[in-house]
Amino acid sequence: MVGLGLSIVIPLVYGAAGNTPGIPGGRGVASVATIDYTGFLAGPAALGWVAEATLLRIAMLIVVMLSGVVVVAADQANPRRRLPAG
Repeated sequence: MVGLGLSIVIPLVYGAAGNTPGIPGGRGVASVATIDYTGFLAGPAALGWVAEATLLRIAMLIVVMLSGVVVVAADQANPRRRLPAG
């Protein structure tokens, strides 16, 4: 269910990376893809290590906390936030 709920994030991130002003689209998408694949490969191993060293609940708490970071970062990255009032 978490994957289903967060599945919209990836297309939005790739779209934003390709449309960032001042950065060529290919370079932006390549940067996000590098971060994405690194997390895809390292994330499960890191969570498994945490779960093995502590508890599975603590590993899942990390997932919840990182989801909260995504929410805060998305709000900060909103381009409409930077527009002057008026």
